[in-house]
Amino acid sequence: MKNCFGKLAADFAMGLMMMCLFFSFSQGAEALSRDDKPLEVFEQGSLYADGRVRVAELHGSWHDMGRQYGTLLGEDLRFILHDWFEPVLQEQPDKRAVAEKIAGEAYDRYPHHLKEMMAGMAETSGLSLEEIKLVNSVERAAGVMGCSGLAVYDAYAADKLVYGRNYDFFPYYKKLEPTVVVVAYHPADGSLPMANISIAGEVYTVNGINSRGIFLELNNGYASSPRHDKARLDSLTGLSQVLHQAENMDYVDGFFQTWGNNSSYIIGVADSEEARSYEWCTQGMQRGDKASPRGLMAQTNAFFSPGWQMEPPGEDASFWSKERRDNLIRLAEANKGKVDAEMMQQLIIQPKDEGGAYLPDYALYQLVVTPADRKMWLRLPGVQEWTEIDAGSFLQEAA
Repeated sequence: MKNCFGKLAADFAMGLMMMCLFFSFSQGAEALSRDDKPLEVFEQGSLYADGRVRVAELHGSWHDMGRQYGTLLGEDLRFILHDWFEPVLQEQPDKRAVAEKIAGEAYDRYPHHLKEMMAGMAETSGLSLEEIKLVNSVERAAGVMGCSGLAVYDAYAADKLVYGRNYDFFPYYKKLEPTVVVVAYHPADGSLPMANISIAGEVYTVNGINSRGIFLELNNGYASSPRHDKARLDSLTGLSQVLHQAENMDYVDGFFQTWGNNSSYIIGVADSEEARSYEWCTQGMQRGDKASPRGLMAQTNAFFSPGWQMEPPGEDASFWSKERRDNLIRLAEANKGKVDAEMMQQLIIQPKDEGGAYLPDYALYQLVVTPADRKMWLRLPGVQEWTEIDAGSFLQEAA
């Protein structure tokens, strides 16, 4: 069985390489949408693709959606475990027990519906539940890294609110770029449909948008607050609940006022009207967007809200957070009133050393989102350039 998995993973890796070479030149100009013909269908789930940019649309109970996930994205899950995670752990055998412990502790505090989904994934993916737990924790096992986000609206935007985001991680994660996927969940329990954007296998939320046009993204905030509280529930699964329940920004604000974080994050949230930055840690929450004028929100990996009454951490400790944030603000100010989705795509990939926030050696993927029309553009650096996705078409609520 192990040799069979190894061959499948090797074949998949070669396929990814060939597709990346082909699709970096050939992806279409039309937005990927639910009107396109699915690449694959299993039970109530469907997989759509434009090159290596893919959307999996899942329906039904959480267990059913897990089965669909395991089938439609099973090659990704096996590739991540056998061709990426296992070699990393073989090089550092002392890390295996640590990785398994982190994966198990995270799972133990997951809500029941996510455990049901992971059980469904194990049924159809060719991986055991213990292996699914490991794949789900590929980022948790590595520690923290830097990210950046910029939102403009009102006087700073050409028209509607537009949000750009760099998702940065350690360079050896670059091999996982082709496994980044958009997963649209349609739970049968009455929750709002929402879409996660992440490495395949991650059932928690670091980027997402729901059917009501609420978008959120996560940056780490450990440089400002390194505390971790294991007694509290997992905040990353809490973010999933926000998107499944939030009809408006009042709900979002109430969540961050109520939920005690078990870690340290900076959460950017936007709808069609405004963007907010929640600097959220075990000590409480402050609004980072209060540190910039209305119509402009920039966040990196340090707390900047005046409410903390603290100095930002050193640049080396925070992945040059002040420099990157200052650069984003300067770019927004220099282009005030002209920023649309197309311009945001250019601003967000401006390298740090050239006055932007982009870290080419670290960026795993990049997003631009316009919540008003539920459109997004996804870039996988070195794999596929900006590709438009009509996320709204994959998030239609049941009549």
